[in-house]
Amino acid sequence: MKVTFWLLTVTPVATAVNSQKVTFTYSAEADGTYTLAVPSFTNYKEGGYTVYFKANADNHNEATGSFKVIINKAAAGIDLSGIKTKVEYTGEEIVFTGATSVATTAPVDEGAKLEYANNKQTKVGTYEIKVSYAGSLNYLPEEKTLTVEIEEAAAVPQVGDNGETSVVIEKDIDAEEAASEEGISISAAIDKLIKATEGSETTVADLKLNVGETTTIAFDIEALKQLAKNEDVKFSYSETKVEDIKDEKLKEQVKGAALVLQISLQGAKFDEGTATITTAFVYDAPTGKVGKVFYIDENGKKVDMKASFDREKGTVSFDTNHFSTYVVEYVLSGGTIAGIVIAVVVATAGIAAAVYFLLIRKKKDGTPAEGTASESAAE
Repeated sequence: MKVTFWLLTVTPVATAVNSQKVTFTYSAEADGTYTLAVPSFTNYKEGGYTVYFKANADNHNEATGSFKVIINKAAAGIDLSGIKTKVEYTGEEIVFTGATSVATTAPVDEGAKLEYANNKQTKVGTYEIKVSYAGSLNYLPEEKTLTVEIEEAAAVPQVGDNGETSVVIEKDIDAEEAASEEGISISAAIDKLIKATEGSETTVADLKLNVGETTTIAFDIEALKQLAKNEDVKFSYSETKVEDIKDEKLKEQVKGAALVLQISLQGAKFDEGTATITTAFVYDAPTGKVGKVFYIDENGKKVDMKASFDREKGTVSFDTNHFSTYVVEYVLSGGTIAGIVIAVVVATAGIAAAVYFLLIRKKKDGTPAEGTASESAAE
């Protein structure tokens, strides 16, 4: 009797004289019990499984043999369709999850699970998350990536106790990211705020850019309408030391300053509306002097910007309808300029501003900001 078999179908075939019926019996062990049922296997096994068989027919010698059953590991089949790729900013930590895999539901692979990386975020931005499966008894390792985005929160008009309707969007900006050459786009935030005011009797509308832990720049609706006419408005911010300034004339202007802030808009400018600049600032005027912010025009003339120094909050703020050149000085209470420069704001082509600080700065929580002077340099 001749016996052949095919691994894919695991169906042995035998021929007997005069086409007599051949009966096959099987066993998972060479010396085991043979039955008519072919042994079945579920799990992966290195090297596969051996199935032994016997073929018998009347008036024929018994034929024996064996064949291999190979079960390959399956793909984990990670499915990312259950993960929301765009969510709105909430101010709380957002966890991107919802991936599935056939590997994690297999009974014999109980305990196997998907692992996430970079899927917990709190700020507006675009992120690449990773979902991976380490592999298990029956499933191969697998890894997939997905780009997700936290969008600016929708601006909704709010009615205050005084009946005033306002729309305010606050955008937190990481100081390190803002220092990059490309800057951070604020166009989406501008568009959302303007759309929220359409069709409503909005009295106040502001876009507040909270930079790091020390500075806020708020644009009113008129300034934003002008900025919105541009395709892409980018905001940049960086801190620099005086010794790192290459412009010698500028370096001389800010001589003695402990910190340099450079704030700029790329791709746009405004000369309508108002921007309010507020930054952490320890007011420590010498006896008989007061702090003031001055605008320096092209002729070198100084114009009082009517800045507000808040001793309790530790801030100084002033309004401007354009970015240009400013100085903060301690002047004699009688009005004579003492000539001690506390801060300077320098502009380029009307669209960039740089602020130079000499006094102690504090974070919003009241603690000293890193890299600032430990005491006032003005006497």
